[in-house]
Amino acid sequence: MKVKKINNTSEIYTYNELSKGLEGIEAMIFPKLPIADVIDHEIRKILSNKAKNLFDKSHFDFIVTNKNHFPLFAVEFDGPFHELYDKKRTNDIRKNRICQLAELPLIRVTDLQLQSFDSISVLQFIAYRYVKWTNDYPKIHQEWEKELSEMTEDELEAITSDGYLSPPYDPHFRFDIKHPFPLRDEVIEKLVTQHHLYNFITMNNRDSFWYAVFPGGNRSMDGIFTSSYHYGIYKGNESNSNISWKEGRLETKGVNILKEEKIEFGMKWALITAEDFNNDTAPFLYEQQNGFLPIYHPDLPGSYIPSICRSIAEYISYKRLLQFVEENNIMNNT
Repeated sequence: MKVKKINNTSEIYTYNELSKGLEGIEAMIFPKLPIADVIDHEIRKILSNKAKNLFDKSHFDFIVTNKNHFPLFAVEFDGPFHELYDKKRTNDIRKNRICQLAELPLIRVTDLQLQSFDSISVLQFIAYRYVKWTNDYPKIHQEWEKELSEMTEDELEAITSDGYLSPPYDPHFRFDIKHPFPLRDEVIEKLVTQHHLYNFITMNNRDSFWYAVFPGGNRSMDGIFTSSYHYGIYKGNESNSNISWKEGRLETKGVNILKEEKIEFGMKWALITAEDFNNDTAPFLYEQQNGFLPIYHPDLPGSYIPSICRSIAEYISYKRLLQFVEENNIMNNT
């Protein structure tokens, strides 16, 4: 038989990671579907001639659909040298624009998304969160609506006093708390059950070792969102009410610092949708001149990229903490 392989090695791995992450919902993954078979042809009418040519002749690497074959999101695999080629970069921008106009979420997968943390890849985690959102968020939102309906006007004003909903009452925040990186709680349990190590809030022996893991800052630059976390392991007898940090460094006197580290994790968040846009121009200025934003954030429900970055940075922090404890055998050095 004279046939060709449908997907390359990286695309096969992408397919496998998507499949693992999508367990739990009735979704199907279709490779190499033509754009014209996925996107309404009304979108084609408003494209440039070159973008129309792409619409007619190109395909998506993967389309994920529901059980009725309705597209949920698209996936494109971008190799390590993808952006070095002007033609590929330009076609990517045109494809981004088509998805933006069609309101079809688009995940651009690079080697970063295929990176695994203890057998769970970033892409699998993104798909996993989408599944959890599909299954769990309606109930979370329903409980949230019921809770707000039972509040007095004064209580409602108190949780929106600064113009924003207080995080503990935000259903998105509650979803994030409920669905961290899947292996995080296993690491925390191991710290407690195998090493008898507690965080600074629950520690009960002020002369013992204890740890802290807490969020740092976030930044967004050139389309990349980066989240940071801090972790540290300490020994001291201070009351936890007196413990304080500044920029990730413990300021409290009388506490022995064994290890402190800042962890960062970032991912591409903004996709460029205008061929003549560059990062030297502010997107809002481009919009004022051209009538549309030159970037978009194609987040899947439940897989908001800042939340994904924070969850992974948090997990790496706990994992590094556990590694330090085990490598230095500190709990036997009391």
